[in-house]
Amino acid sequence: MTDNKIIKALKEILEIMLTMGDLQKASTIGKALDLINRLQAEIEKLNKLCEEQNEEIKRQNNKTINNIFLLKDIALIKAEAVKEFAEKLKNGSNGWIEISADDIDTLVKEMVGDSK
Repeated sequence: MTDNKIIKALKEILEIMLTMGDLQKASTIGKALDLINRLQAEIEKLNKLCEEQNEEIKRQNNKTINNIFLLKDIALIKAEAVKEFAEKLKNGSNGWIEISADDIDTLVKEMVGDSK
């Protein structure tokens, strides 16, 4: 029996009890129907809250994913900046620094984690 059928049957029994004058049973059935209604309202409220929380979780997940991509982009930009600095250092050193181009390449690879 479905919930709706049970509620409908209880309402029919309530009417019968009222018609028969059995107020004690009618009152008990009426209280049971009130309880069912309150519980259904509470379930609807909790379902709505769950939906809202699920939406918030999705928004936060999207923010996290975007932040991960942003951090990766920052790391790539930083690596490129270090490589560019090293290239400029190699091209424009004019002998004022005592380090070889190979040393600079090695240092850059260590700094950016590049295996090339």
